[in-house]
Amino acid sequence: MTFWLISLALGALVALTLALAFRRDGREGLEAAESDLLVYREQLGEIDRDVARGVLSEADAEAVRLEVQRRLLAADRKAGTAAAMSGGPARLPAVLTAIAVVAGGLRL
Repeated sequence: MTFWLISLALGALVALTLALAFRRDGREGLEAAESDLLVYREQLGEIDRDVARGVLSEADAEAVRLEVQRRLLAADRKAGTAAAMSGGPARLPAVLTAIAVVAGGLRL
């Protein structure tokens, strides 16, 4: 009986580890995308400050603004994709994997 309890506990531990790996993947992408958004917004503020100080001409500032805005939009799309992936769809593979590990362990 002790063998079965230890086997069940080890199977549950493996299933939990795999479930956490599924869950963590989407969250890291979301944090990186949010960080990118903050950096690009800060860069837009820096451009305005550089124009006010006279370091950057208005024509150059407009070109730089367009590039930063383009990157900001791309990062926003990436954040939306990461947010969509971090929620529900990752739960199903995690649950199925956990069930398969526990059931396979019991079957052995």
